[in-house]
Amino acid sequence: MGKKKNKNKVSGAVKTATKTEKKLANKLKKELANLGEEDIAKVIAEIEREEAKRAAASEKALPNPPTARAYASLTPHPTNNELILFGGEFHNGKQTEVYNDLLFFNAANGTWKQVKAPGAPPPRSAHQAVATPANKGELWVFGGEFTSPSETQFHHYKDLWCFSLAEKKWEKVLAPNGPSARSGHRMVLLGRKLFVFGGYCDDGRECKYFDDLYTFCLDNREWTKLTPTGRGPTARSACVMLPAGNDSDVEETDEELRGEMSDELKVLDLETCRWHPVVLRTDNTDTSAASVAPVAPEEPKEREEITVITDEVFSMRVGASAPASEGPRAARRERAGASGGPCGRMSASLAVQRSQLYVYGGVLERDDKQFYLGDMYSLDLHKLNGWKTIIEQPPLPDWLGSDSEDEWSSGSETDDSEESEED
Repeated sequence: MGKKKNKNKVSGAVKTATKTEKKLANKLKKELANLGEEDIAKVIAEIEREEAKRAAASEKALPNPPTARAYASLTPHPTNNELILFGGEFHNGKQTEVYNDLLFFNAANGTWKQVKAPGAPPPRSAHQAVATPANKGELWVFGGEFTSPSETQFHHYKDLWCFSLAEKKWEKVLAPNGPSARSGHRMVLLGRKLFVFGGYCDDGRECKYFDDLYTFCLDNREWTKLTPTGRGPTARSACVMLPAGNDSDVEETDEELRGEMSDELKVLDLETCRWHPVVLRTDNTDTSAASVAPVAPEEPKEREEITVITDEVFSMRVGASAPASEGPRAARRERAGASGGPCGRMSASLAVQRSQLYVYGGVLERDDKQFYLGDMYSLDLHKLNGWKTIIEQPPLPDWLGSDSEDEWSSGSETDDSEESEED
């Protein structure tokens, strides 16, 4: 009689993977003990428990501006002339601090206040937030990441939160079938739906980039994964996505692991759920308007013309294009209006409220040093007559990380700096 096979027998590959995982966990445990840090999952759970204990909301005026940070969300208030700053992180070369403070900037008088509300989300950066005037005002926050002070541990969120601006309380929205954990994604509000695209997740062992697209209905509170036809954007994070009429635009400006960058522009037709490339015509063509190139031959359709003017401040105007002779003049006027503004930076927070463009914080990179900024500026998008400084950048702090370069003065921070980008 033959020997009965054990159907539950674990394969050698699985055993090896389990042993490897256990060794890595033990190694990490020892490293955390040496650093004096707890497991990041325990830290986040404890923060959530503490935030849930808060009985009532409280407000206080801030005598000083917020601390320097990057990867925060800056959201226009849906009804008031205010901006909502949430989260972000600060790094000094040695340690990282991640925030979950909820701050309101009054654009009329230039003051800040902090709101502490029951059930707040744990600290995060590189998340996304949008606001809607529905239900007397709501702020919706999805995803992001939390980093331990030593940057040896990372946690990516896949949670969705709603803050009631009227009742001043947070709600963790539990809805299945949503996007996986990620940060660096993009989220926009179109009608009564949130659209979430892309992002990445890095658990310290593996880094994944996403090209998926989800919607969340604010009415029935359900996630839906969309599967558009056409050639859509490849997997990426830190791109630009914005609503345009009934479509969502994705401008692909992500840096991948190989250091490759993309400058494509695509539009998603929400009626057909199909991606289309946007072709920007050059100055030597018959018109300077941009057009959406069809994937297959089809009957000509009348489309809105789009003129793109680029410089230190990037703008896209929907409507008739300017005459060819006016193009260079318009560009020169915008260059003149943009002078004297923020220095070059990355991962800054941007928002437009009542025709004012606001820029807050970000990272100034010089060699191997990354200085987190705490300055703030505004630009009147109608007048384009120069930047207004709301918060001046204080002297840059000492860089505590290892670097062989000599210290440099803050007076040179406006030279040879990186391009700014929305994060």
